[in-house]
Amino acid sequence: VYLLDYRLAPEHPYPAAVDDCMNAYRALLDQGVNPQQLVIAGDSAGGNLTLATLLRARDEGLPLPRCAVTFSPTTDASCRLPSIDGNDRSDAMLTASMIRQASAIYLNGTDPHTPYASPLHGEYGGLPPLLFTTSENECLRDDCYAAVNKAREAGVTARLITRGGMPHVWPIFYPVMPEAKKDLKKVVGFVQHPG
Repeated sequence: VYLLDYRLAPEHPYPAAVDDCMNAYRALLDQGVNPQQLVIAGDSAGGNLTLATLLRARDEGLPLPRCAVTFSPTTDASCRLPSIDGNDRSDAMLTASMIRQASAIYLNGTDPHTPYASPLHGEYGGLPPLLFTTSENECLRDDCYAAVNKAREAGVTARLITRGGMPHVWPIFYPVMPEAKKDLKKVVGFVQHPG
């Protein structure tokens, strides 16, 4: 496992985090790691970076990883999808205002439709298989659904695990939540057989 300590906003707004992810990915490839033995994964903002890294690696002609996993990713920095406000009261962890404020700080004036900052606005053709998770109750639900649909429209394998009544990024709570234990097994199965 390679856990990247990437630079954070507000001190280091976009594109610092994506640059750090790309530098780490290139470093792994330069060390001779077979990309088919790599899986990129991230949750929430890390899900955004997972997708942005894939888009940029593909655009730069780098070999892509075996697959990628995103837990409750933020994919649209414009924050205009319906669930941002529609699930504001049902999301146990995030609020619409929190997401908008974090997006503005991260973007620091960058157009929110820039694909590497807002992966929903990128082209998904040629990406490796993707797995998404989202809660039906969270503000970022539609970020996830929209990215899944965009990937599928581009011919990319995109699997979705969704549950009602779960918090943001619930699969990471596998030590304490039975649903997380069950769904993390599905994630492992996907990584083993992504096609």
